[in-house]
Amino acid sequence: MPGTLILRLIHLTSLCAQFVLPWVLAILLLLVIRDTALALTETESAARAWLSIARNIRVSRGFAFVFGAGCVLYGLQQRNLRRADRRRLLGRIATLERRTQAGAEAAQ
Repeated sequence: MPGTLILRLIHLTSLCAQFVLPWVLAILLLLVIRDTALALTETESAARAWLSIARNIRVSRGFAFVFGAGCVLYGLQQRNLRRADRRRLLGRIATLERRTQAGAEAAQ
């Protein structure tokens, strides 16, 4: 019984980490972005920093360029991951089909 309790505790912990960790990382990322904006504009308030960035066309274009380049790189990475996953799954399906065919031939 203690073994199953430990396994349930591990499973519960992994589920909590799976749902909580992305939110924690998102909050940390927002804090880093806010601190970067404050440092770039040399202001104390996040609202003033964002207004200053919005008024400054060069900085706004710079942020747009960096964000767009990041999105393109993310898209390329996801495309490569999907292609690799498709190749892996097709190979796995072919292997399983060969095994079931060999098992069916051996049973006859």
